[in-house]
Amino acid sequence: MKKLLLILSSFFCLALASYGFSIYTQNFDGTTVGGAIGDAGFKFGKKVYASPNSQNGIDATEVGGWFPNTAGGSSAVDAGDNGSAAMVKTWTDFGYAPDFDNNQSQRSLQFVDITITNEMLSAGTINGSVDYKIGDSFDGTAAQAGAFLKVLDVSNGWSEIAYSQAAYDGLSTDWQSASWSISLSGIGAVAGDLLQVGLYNESQNYTANGTWSDNISVSAVPEPSTYALLAGFAAFLFVAIRRRK
Repeated sequence: MKKLLLILSSFFCLALASYGFSIYTQNFDGTTVGGAIGDAGFKFGKKVYASPNSQNGIDATEVGGWFPNTAGGSSAVDAGDNGSAAMVKTWTDFGYAPDFDNNQSQRSLQFVDITITNEMLSAGTINGSVDYKIGDSFDGTAAQAGAFLKVLDVSNGWSEIAYSQAAYDGLSTDWQSASWSISLSGIGAVAGDLLQVGLYNESQNYTANGTWSDNISVSAVPEPSTYALLAGFAAFLFVAIRRRK
């Protein structure tokens, strides 16, 4: 019986391992201090909203945007103070086009593009995690920042088909960790579409909102239904073998 349990446990662990895998990691340790986030492969973009978004996601009306497809702006690579060699500071850059009116909310985006594979689709869920620290200039009552995952449909003009974010706690003063996820199931995503991993800073009327981020990690894991299926199969196999004995 012990051998049977060992075999079933090994099968279950191997099955889960075959599904879960790392997609992207970035700790900025290989990036030159004094440089910008673009040196780590990030691109820069900006969106303008009629009013601030909530901490839970994008719920304000978009009135403009600017994606030059160039290296990240409004950022700086600083020496790490959390045990790492470097960390990145980002903030909302009000100096980039398009023009905006008072009370409109500006969201600066720093992101990397990752091509979605069949293996990622088979796993079903994408998990993200990041360490962060609120900057020395941040108005926690009128500004926000965080990290996001976004899925873009390449065949349909890079339209957004899924979005998920983790909002930073703007009132914290020490290093914190945030984690969040996005599902690739049932959204129409196919291999070749894009997964964007990024950081955002949003505020209006020149409100300060600098934040530090570090240790970004993205991985693919099975959907909960996959875990249930594997567990059910293991239980079925266990009962079947016991009956044969």
